[in-house]
Amino acid sequence: MVMMTPQVREALVSCGARVTELFDGVRIELPRRNRQPVVGVIMMVAGAMLIGFMLVWMSGPLRGALGSDGAFRWFAFVVALMGLPGLLIGLVLVSAGVAVGAGTSHAVIEIAGGRLRLTEHFGPFQHTWGKPLESIRELRLEMANAAVAGGKVGGGSFAGLVAEVDGAKPFWIGAFYDRRVLEPVANAFFELTGRPVRVGTPTVDAAEAAGSEADGEPEPTAPARTKVRILEQRDAVAIDAPPAGLIRGSHGVFIFAMIWTVFSAGFLLALMGSRGGGGEIFVPALLVSGIGIAILVWSVHLGRQRVVVAINAHTVAIRKVGPLGVREQRHPRAELTAVRCGPSGITVNDRPVMELQFLFRDRTKVGCMAHLSEGELRWIAAKLRHWLGWSGGAAVEPG
Repeated sequence: MVMMTPQVREALVSCGARVTELFDGVRIELPRRNRQPVVGVIMMVAGAMLIGFMLVWMSGPLRGALGSDGAFRWFAFVVALMGLPGLLIGLVLVSAGVAVGAGTSHAVIEIAGGRLRLTEHFGPFQHTWGKPLESIRELRLEMANAAVAGGKVGGGSFAGLVAEVDGAKPFWIGAFYDRRVLEPVANAFFELTGRPVRVGTPTVDAAEAAGSEADGEPEPTAPARTKVRILEQRDAVAIDAPPAGLIRGSHGVFIFAMIWTVFSAGFLLALMGSRGGGGEIFVPALLVSGIGIAILVWSVHLGRQRVVVAINAHTVAIRKVGPLGVREQRHPRAELTAVRCGPSGITVNDRPVMELQFLFRDRTKVGCMAHLSEGELRWIAAKLRHWLGWSGGAAVEPG
């Protein structure tokens, strides 16, 4: 196993971290974060509101379960128990807010056994996330200004430490930590894993950096039975992605929403019938039905959405037309740094929903066409890079 150099270890220790060598890796216990009173107050208020809401949720069914006639109604009692997870989440938020505001929260990073594990400690609560090292493409440092040399990082003001993961949403590691802590952590990660450390906008993965016509690579071919149309001209390109249908376009969420809505409506009717229309179960039952309706509306919008992308010498324009309205975005083409297929941040059945992403210098990524299949998205991204004449998917190497 590759070990850290004494210089990196000393840098970690000097910033207050504790480094422990394991049989097949290293554990880095970071120091306590600086006090974040604003963030702490926001978390405590959100937790208190959630606790209050869940108590109101549970009070009605509990009163119904313990009716005045002396009979115990198990159906209403089960409905009341459904509020316990939300109540626990509210308690965790309040506790975490207190820890963040008081500056007592800290993180522990463990690189061992071919995995990266992150454990966040907030007062009496803790939570652990993990990712296989082989799935981590690179470590990205969000910062205002920075310099990169030899794969390591120096200088600048960090905003966050993020691991770019293949086929999944980014994995945050050093949220709300100071630069002097994040810098040696990033350099230790580089030495232990060999994964690149970059600054700012994430790069394109190797599968998508397949080259262009300038490198002698064949032009990408369209997937079978795709309805996407691409119109290429010398000084402009346009892509028309029509609706993919309620089931395919929503990635199956439409079916889930229909089942949720039908079940919640039947549950509401049965519960109201058992209580003779009692008002104490109206709010929780209405909320459950409302969630199903909201998911149903969103899935219909996604399945019936049409997306048009147009790129010319000066502008990248994205227009989305769906049942919920029309949205148009325009960005300077000169600031476009990469085009790729990447995770949208939404997961369905524990799998990330992919989208076409445009990455701009000094901007967050702009995503669209999440209703298409991953094969279509990769084809569109390759076609755009081919038209732009890029090799490897980026006009300017981020950082």
